[in-house]
Amino acid sequence: MQLFPDFIETTVSNLDTSQPAAEIQTSLKYDHENKQFYMIDGSPVLCMGKQAVREWIALMLRVQRGKDPVFAADCGIDVDGLLGTRAFPDGFTRSELIREIRETLALCPAISGAEGFEVNRIGANMAVHFTALLRNGETLEVNENVGG
Repeated sequence: MQLFPDFIETTVSNLDTSQPAAEIQTSLKYDHENKQFYMIDGSPVLCMGKQAVREWIALMLRVQRGKDPVFAADCGIDVDGLLGTRAFPDGFTRSELIREIRETLALCPAISGAEGFEVNRIGANMAVHFTALLRNGETLEVNENVGG
């Protein structure tokens, strides 16, 4: 009896399913302050390209990982225990938040990475600024509050 299964080695090529931001279909534009979708004449407003990626990032920074059954278990940021408490030093909280953001950004096929993180505490929340690197060579500046 084997403890681990035997794996058949296969070569799989061309696993990169990423799409440049300009080729991403559409996203619904969301008003994060009023917590509702933008509507014109009863129809939701759509956005494309970089704006769709921006909307996706803003949404993922507000979704709590594992708390909303609409999203996959690995989507969003796990802020429980990190924000709203002074139990951890700010340096630890910043580094964990950056790690969580990088893991979430990796789920978007249009994003190849992120750099230039600046994280500042604002009360119980964190103000986050970073540059998202898109696969088509463009960049996207992101300024969001996490935890609010």
